[in-house]
Formats: sequence, C-alpha cells, structure tokens
Amino acid sequence: AYAQERTILPQPVVGDGFQFITPLLTLVGGDGRDYVSGAMTDGSYALDLVLADDGEPVLHGGDGYIRYGTDGGAFYYSRPRLSVTGFLRDGDEVLAVNGRAWFDRQWGRDVRNPFLKWAWFSIRLDDGTALMLYHFVDGDASLDQGTLSEANSSVAFGLESGDFTMNGV
Repeated sequence: AYAQERTILPQPVVGDGFQFITPLLTLVGGDGRDYVSGAMTDGSYALDLVLADDGEPVLHGGDGYIRYGTDGGAFYYSRPRLSVTGFLRDGDEVLAVNGRAWFDRQWGRDVRNPFLKWAWFSIRLDDGTALMLYHFVDGDASLDQGTLSEANSSVAFGLESGDFTMNGV
C-alpha cells in the first residue's frame, strides 16, 4: 500500500528554466539539463535522476504547431535525445540508472472536437534518428502525420499520410 497526495502550490518563476515542486516530486530544469527527484511518502521507493540533452529539441509540424485537420491543433516539441543518470531506490536496494529518455511537451490545445481520438508512438534508432508518428480519427475521417529528425541535427522533416502507413490503428 502507498499514500498519494495531489497538491500543487504556486510555483516560483525561474528565468529560462522551470521548477515544479509537489509533496512527492521535484522537477527542476533549464538550458538542456533537468533534475527529477521523488519519493513515496513511506520511503519505500525513491528516484533521483539527471537528464541532459544530447541534441537539439525537435519542433513538430515544422514550426512547433501541429494541426489536427479541421479539429484544431496544439504547440508541440520533443527532446528525443536525453541521456539519463541517477538512481532508483526500492526499499533498501539502490539501483544505478543509466540510459536514454524522450521528453514530449504539448500545450495550448485548440481542439474543437473533445471526442477526437488518436494513436501516437515514437522511436529512437541506435544512430540517434528520432521518428514520431500519429494518427487522428474523427468519425470516418482520419489524418496521419509525423516528424523525422536525423541524429545530431536540429532539422526535422514533416511526414504526411502518403509518407508512411500505420496498420492496426
């Protein structure tokens, strides 16, 4: 069993970065480097991670705004090449963490249809190439789009329905 609280206090303004603190989790970041720290209230689990950009952010939709066809859109960017180091604590056992992560940020939803459905996925290849694809469905109409970002490049290529096929969605 565990206890969970949901309390969001006013957050301080932090220059070009961010700081978000709750009773269970602290997120602090800026300039391509983020810190994540959290623990269960009973101390049974905890994590302490540092995430660092290994490449430029990717602006989806070419300019950071994706359209949902006639149903609106949202601002959207990804940081698909993050290195992660730190630890995870499970009771008395402390495990070292070392790996890769992908961070997405989407906001300002201008959705005209609250029942809009979508399938979304992303992959990062061993060479650092990042691929994000999504499939929106509104009744009988659908829209497929995506972004391909080559490794070590800030250049992102917009993908449209004819550029790929998503089966089973």
